[in-house]
Amino acid sequence: MSASLIEALIIGGIGIIAGGILLGVRHKLHDGLYSKKIFNLSVGFILIGVVGGIISYSTSIEYEKNTIIRSKVAGSMDVQEGDLAPIRTVEFTVNHTGVAHTLSVKPVDPLLKNSFDAEILVTVIDPANNEVLSDRQYFKPELGSGKSAVKRWRFVDTTFVPQRFGKYTVQIAPITIGIPEVEVWIRDPQKEDGRETFSWR
Repeated sequence: MSASLIEALIIGGIGIIAGGILLGVRHKLHDGLYSKKIFNLSVGFILIGVVGGIISYSTSIEYEKNTIIRSKVAGSMDVQEGDLAPIRTVEFTVNHTGVAHTLSVKPVDPLLKNSFDAEILVTVIDPANNEVLSDRQYFKPELGSGKSAVKRWRFVDTTFVPQRFGKYTVQIAPITIGIPEVEVWIRDPQKEDGRETFSWR
């Protein structure tokens, strides 16, 4: 079962369960006015859950079916001031050459704290050990919504066009100290089966 379908079922299930609980409460009430309001509210929860699940699935499946790999690597929590940036690696397979692949990278946000300005060096190496991409990426956190919102990083996208089939390596060098982990997401627009995908949200 795909991650997109699981996510859609969770969203829909929450709406249906919430609506079902309200229907149960309504059943125990004898006041017609409140009973009608609760019924309308329960139907609203069910509809929001089902529609939200459908929207979530239709939006994320387009990304998921094109995903070659989505993974996380260690960040720079164990790095001391003055140390060289560590190099973390992720391997993936290219099955379509001459096609622009999208490489998305994002530091994983620290728990319950604001993210900070961060810098990561991203390099892609082909099977012949040639460097096909080298990009110094800068991450400036953005403030989320809500009263207790904290600043969070966003994905930075780059593209590369592989010219050889086979195993490639992404090298992630977190230059800024204190990054918990780094998320790596590679997509091929000609890949549509969704296999090899590992995703979370």
